[in-house]
Amino acid sequence: MTNSISDFFGSNNAGFGDVNIDAVVAGNNNQINKYLQLPAQTDPLPAALARLARLPQDRLPERSQLPPYSVMPYVPLNDFVGREAQLYQLAQAMLRPDPTMITPTAFATGMGGIGKSSLALEFAHRYGSYFAGGVFWLYAATNETLQASLDRCWDSLKPDEWRYEVKPETRLQVVRELFNQPMPRLLIFDNCEDPALFTAYRPQASSGCQVLVTSRRSQWQLGSINLIVLDTLPPLESRQLLQQLAAQPNINNYLSDDAADQLAELVGHLPLALHLVGSSLKFYFRKPAAEYITALRTQRLASLQAMVKPTSKLHQNRINNFWSVRDTVELSYGLLPAESSQACRRLLLIMAYCAPNVLIPWELLQTASGYDDDSLTEYLWELAQAGFFNDPTQPRLHPLMADVIIDLDAANEPECYASVEQALITLSKRYHDQWAMHEIEMLLPHLEYAHRQSLQRPTYDGQLAYQTGLCLQRQGKYPHAELLYREALGRKQQASETLIIKYKFNLASSLGKQGLYTEAKRLYREILEPYEQMFAKDHPDSIIVKHNLAGIFGEEGAYAQAELLIRDILAVCEQTLGSNHPDTLAAEHSLAWAIGHQDRYPEAEQLYRKVLVMRELLLGANHPDTLATKHGLAWALGCQTLYAEAESIYREVLVIREQTLGNTHPDSLTTKQNLAAVIYSQGRNHEAELLLQQVFVEHEKALGKNDPTTQATQEWLELVRSKL
Repeated sequence: MTNSISDFFGSNNAGFGDVNIDAVVAGNNNQINKYLQLPAQTDPLPAALARLARLPQDRLPERSQLPPYSVMPYVPLNDFVGREAQLYQLAQAMLRPDPTMITPTAFATGMGGIGKSSLALEFAHRYGSYFAGGVFWLYAATNETLQASLDRCWDSLKPDEWRYEVKPETRLQVVRELFNQPMPRLLIFDNCEDPALFTAYRPQASSGCQVLVTSRRSQWQLGSINLIVLDTLPPLESRQLLQQLAAQPNINNYLSDDAADQLAELVGHLPLALHLVGSSLKFYFRKPAAEYITALRTQRLASLQAMVKPTSKLHQNRINNFWSVRDTVELSYGLLPAESSQACRRLLLIMAYCAPNVLIPWELLQTASGYDDDSLTEYLWELAQAGFFNDPTQPRLHPLMADVIIDLDAANEPECYASVEQALITLSKRYHDQWAMHEIEMLLPHLEYAHRQSLQRPTYDGQLAYQTGLCLQRQGKYPHAELLYREALGRKQQASETLIIKYKFNLASSLGKQGLYTEAKRLYREILEPYEQMFAKDHPDSIIVKHNLAGIFGEEGAYAQAELLIRDILAVCEQTLGSNHPDTLAAEHSLAWAIGHQDRYPEAEQLYRKVLVMRELLLGANHPDTLATKHGLAWALGCQTLYAEAESIYREVLVIREQTLGNTHPDSLTTKQNLAAVIYSQGRNHEAELLLQQVFVEHEKALGKNDPTTQATQEWLELVRSKL
């Protein structure tokens, strides 16, 4: 569960030392007005509406810079051609109140590769400047990827607010309220296949947002909508795309009109396949185009012969996009440099096992493949040149491309999937332990995707679900983490006893964070009893479980029960580690906390002073653990009406915490709140009111109006004001 007891006994340990201001995760159903105002000198809405009204419908504007606050992860495609009629249709739809759908209805079963996302990207870069509130690209394949996209919208719309100091549900509420304002914005729900998901996140009818959805679905039960149907490219646009992609710097008319038309016809005018063909011709095929046409025709004939065998891929649409892409991929494989061909194919298979259409982190590719930096750079460049994806610095695969690659190579590289799974587990452990929040965010879509795919394997033991839960818990998404831990426990028949204990332990932890103490205690006891039967009572994991169980007792106000457990922990630490070991000092600190909350303040004070001397000696005066003990000492003094000394210590702690953590960090706010209490107790009501007002503003901003901590602070503030 952990490599060190001290991981659970630091200054941020829940419940011990400081007053806990974030004990309950509560929903926020109100608008949070402080968040909903973006910087502006004058009312920007009239000018924004006037700009939208000028959106051209009779000409294609040039690509231009997107407005401030926009969230757009992709640059325009250099090889985008045609689709003018559909761009005009989108422009006309944007001036109507209905949302716009792009659905390839020619492919009712949902095959991709038709260019839906490319069209949305082109529209955004040509017309986005007319949406003064910004353009926001939301990857809507799953609820998880959509929420991650909305978090990136938070980062853009609220650049001065670090997201992890604000509850996830508050961030989501604020972004949705911003999108419900009348300011014109363009929201692009990319790869959205779930009508319920879209309905749940769709802006209100009164919103100023215009919505563009890319989807394989052709049927949407949403009333009046604008359906823009994308088919394969018209022959002239297919020819233009191929000639543009295949253009050779020293050869005029390398790909004639007739040759381009033949190639386009062979791959069914499918943009994804055309991109592969054109890229191969430009960078790898050093012979006349006629020879490539012959090779592709031979490949297509072989595929037609294979089509007599029924497979799930063959009957998904009439033109059969799968085989168009498969044939071009097989031909492209043969054109890769001989010395790197096998390594490139293996790298593509690793990418195919990652979440489609999502940027794949460099470290994930490197860990799964074992390639060094230079080799990985070389192989990604080769594959981008060959047309498998657009940008070697932002590798990601189209879902149809991933399907084809798995179909071609999974049987030849059976260890590849295991390499990806192990890389995901290794990296998620590392990022979790290092609190590497950005890396966690980038890895999570691939963790969740791999978990969903692994559910089909009879031997899957739930580790990917467990690691996903750990990362979500790091992000403060406790309900979502709980669901993943429960899914991991659902594989207990395949999991080892050690894994099951880990799953239960972290499920209990996530439940405790949500205030669901009864089930959390039951799970901790389920873990503790067999551990103490199998091992001695001083086993590190037993101590950790007792520690967390004591924390829950404290949250429930059962301080006597918490004290008993902490005394057990302290006895083990003193016996095995010595009286001055950091873990022993942490247990003594926790014991002082439990004793103090039973109104035995002099005893608590004595313990706090003892721990403080040793922590200052071993860790230094400014260490977080030392500050936690100082804070606890000040609290015990204040409870004994020794206000002057308590105030002095609180001020010392507040200065250091604000310098190291910032003014809005929960620990800084807790100290400021307790400082206000001792000042109020000394009759300096105006000074206390000023401090409490600052705390209340930050609590409301970070936790929401309905959070118990915010409400308690507000009640206290009103009480102080009544005494002025």
